[in-house]
Amino acid sequence: MTRSIDLDPDNVAEVELYFYDVSSAIPNEITRTTIVDAGLIAELVDTFVDIPGASIDDPQEEVQGARATGIRFVLDDGSTVDMTQYYIDHASGVIAWPDGEVLYTEWGLPFEDYYLDSGDKVTVDAAERPVSPLETAG
Repeated sequence: MTRSIDLDPDNVAEVELYFYDVSSAIPNEITRTTIVDAGLIAELVDTFVDIPGASIDDPQEEVQGARATGIRFVLDDGSTVDMTQYYIDHASGVIAWPDGEVLYTEWGLPFEDYYLDSGDKVTVDAAERPVSPLETAG
């Protein structure tokens, strides 16, 4: 099966990326990078088109200790679309989609490595990150 996000990059004003590691307690502060460059926004939206995926038996257990990127697409009208991507290892990950569906995939690389310095970078309260159905409050 494949899955795509239903967004038009022309309607996205910015993308906020929240980088952290998943453990029994999420740190109080995490790094947020805000992308406003139209080309990078289009690239980020396109990243989530036709993603191959499959169901996973115990996604909460699978993401423990994973590197995570919370992704918030901020639309022109001020509304937001949130999702979270977890990197289990170099070749596999789990995506929690905006509608709550969770899929395992052997697609993608960690965003932090590429996007961390591509926009305004600040430390924020971890409570600001997109809510994921796979994490307990830290």
